[in-house]
Amino acid sequence: STSASKELGETIASELGSLTSKLTMKLETMHTVHTKHHTEADAALQRCEESIAKKVSHMVEDAVTDAAKRTSVDAAARAEKSIEQLDSSLAKRFQTAVEQAVTQGAQNGSNIATHKLE
Repeated sequence: STSASKELGETIASELGSLTSKLTMKLETMHTVHTKHHTEADAALQRCEESIAKKVSHMVEDAVTDAAKRTSVDAAARAEKSIEQLDSSLAKRFQTAVEQAVTQGAQNGSNIATHKLE
């Protein structure tokens, strides 16, 4: 009876040892797979971040380029309008100056004629 229980104890210990060994290998395999998946997920996340960064960079470059083009077009339009206003203003001043000169000349001529007639 003692020998049977001793044999049973050894069998149980052996089976437990075998099960522990199998469980340990299974856990190590699961850990390896988990680590591999985690590494792959990290790499995929990094690729996504890089892709998003590139897209954002291109979007910012496009926005800056568009803004610069609009600013250039707006500045050119404002400059053209300013030139037109300046041309118009100068033309009006020139016309006024000519009219004043003609009026002054006519008045001077009239004054000279009146003076000679006296």
